[in-house]
Amino acid sequence: MKREITSRMINIGFPITLQMIVQYVFSFTDMAFVGNYNSSGLSALTNVMAPYFIFLFFFYSVGQGLTVIISNNIGARKNKLALRYGENALFFNQCLSLVYFIFWFFFGKYVMFLMGARGEILELSSGYIRILSISFLTFGMGITAGGILQGMGRTMPIFVVIFFKTILNIFLNWSFIFGKFGFPEFGVCGSALGSGISNILGDILLLAVVFLQKDFKLRIKGIFKANPLLFKKMLLLGIPMGMAGLLWQLGQTVLIIFLNMINQMFSGYAGVINNIIQMTVTFYWGAAASVMILVSEYRGKKEKENIKLVNLYGLLYSFLICGIFLILFLTFPDKLFRIFVSEKAKIDFLKT
Repeated sequence: MKREITSRMINIGFPITLQMIVQYVFSFTDMAFVGNYNSSGLSALTNVMAPYFIFLFFFYSVGQGLTVIISNNIGARKNKLALRYGENALFFNQCLSLVYFIFWFFFGKYVMFLMGARGEILELSSGYIRILSISFLTFGMGITAGGILQGMGRTMPIFVVIFFKTILNIFLNWSFIFGKFGFPEFGVCGSALGSGISNILGDILLLAVVFLQKDFKLRIKGIFKANPLLFKKMLLLGIPMGMAGLLWQLGQTVLIIFLNMINQMFSGYAGVINNIIQMTVTFYWGAAASVMILVSEYRGKKEKENIKLVNLYGLLYSFLICGIFLILFLTFPDKLFRIFVSEKAKIDFLKT
């Protein structure tokens, strides 16, 4: 293996892997706390997260497009153009984020109804998404800041911010769900409130990190002097990149609708299984992101041989990770399910 490339992949990918693990813990604790508080809450969360992540994939796609464009332009020594893309992304992503907030805050309950949620689960899920929608007040800032830092190959600050956000989320969720430290017992909706506050603070911190970069000075004037054509280029590049994830999440949403038709509790079980499967993604995402960043950079430098090597190393690592987790899932399924549900009958059902 070429030492220079593997070293750069590790330096870029390892913090992203840590970041994904911490984000997974963020999601993991939400579901674990809610499942232990009220098993119906698992179904409520699953009904929320399926359509919610369809909307998020649009942002993730734009973020990926931004990362590729910035990395490519930096590799081609076009730093000023990279800066303009960052300023444009910040403006348009934040505008779209505010539209998302309005949609989920006022119409989230109707989406939950269309998902097939009824009765207690409809009330829990609609209350949850209404509160969680406050995350979109700053989400555009956070996704843009993350895309810029990844495009520059500076992934450690992202990990540090997400680590802080996750620790805060665990503390707030535990306090709000169960009524600790003098807080009221909000139950399932306490998870949404804790997550919303953590997301907002994390986004603000991440944007502050970008503004502190000495060689990538975002300008307030440049942000408000946005060019739709530059944003369109990010969309055209990013959306095809995120299409696989979008289609996967769309399939999950349809599955939840069908499960709700049979038994609303089944959607909660599907959420538990999906949460466990996502564990694999957290470990190989760092390799995938480092491949994307380095290929974009080497493409800007027109170094074709290095592009081939980066792709090869990324594939080898991903196959290794998937094999390890396949063995883990087949060997210890009951121990994994016990984190989310305590009843033996439900654990046995999940194992089948």
